[in-house]
Amino acid sequence: GDLTFDNGEDAGKDLTWDVSADSLIFNDGVYAKFGTGSDGSLLHDGNHFYIENGTGEIRIRPKSGENAIVCAADSDVKIYYDNEQRIATTKEGVNVSGMMSATAGLGVTGGMYEGCFIKAGKLSDNTNLDLAQGNVFLFTTEETTTCTPNIRWNSTYSLNNKIKLGETVAVTVITTADASGYSANWTVDGSAVTEQWNGGSAPTAGGADGYDVYTLQVIKNSTSPGYLVLANVANFT
Repeated sequence: GDLTFDNGEDAGKDLTWDVSADSLIFNDGVYAKFGTGSDGSLLHDGNHFYIENGTGEIRIRPKSGENAIVCAADSDVKIYYDNEQRIATTKEGVNVSGMMSATAGLGVTGGMYEGCFIKAGKLSDNTNLDLAQGNVFLFTTEETTTCTPNIRWNSTYSLNNKIKLGETVAVTVITTADASGYSANWTVDGSAVTEQWNGGSAPTAGGADGYDVYTLQVIKNSTSPGYLVLANVANFT
């Protein structure tokens, strides 16, 4: 039948095996201690449930050797996907490793910045634009010829694998200008698209000096896949 460990010196702080509930019940304020030095404990105080550790980290694992959540004392909390770290708290806030999506909007009340991929070379020699590296690309070597840039996610995943019908991505490409270097045609995942150029015409020459800045709004508007690409180029000197 039921078995009760009755704490006679501290009334109510008992431990009971309840046969009908198939449960080992720790009353409020009764610890379950783990480890030779009782470093780990579980407790419900009547208001809250506590998992507490005195040595090392708390690690939650869905299977042997695979971390899901790791909590470090006086430091960070890490969250994993398939044993790869994806989220970590920091002193300033949170760090996300990998792609982040929001289904109900995103609000930012403080400063915001994004990465810029800087290449000591020409766009014509580096035509694959991998958005996994960022959405802004700067090529620091003066352009010398025309080329057809290709927008993709990376060499493993296509952009089509990352965005859904009705989603869009903005891409900015900055080249070191030369009249002989320009990009009138673009591709997405290696397939040609029909660009809609601001002003009605594709560029026929690059800027005489300074920087040529291409801005493209890529909208997935078909499951084919198909893309509406709104393009603009401007020269900055």
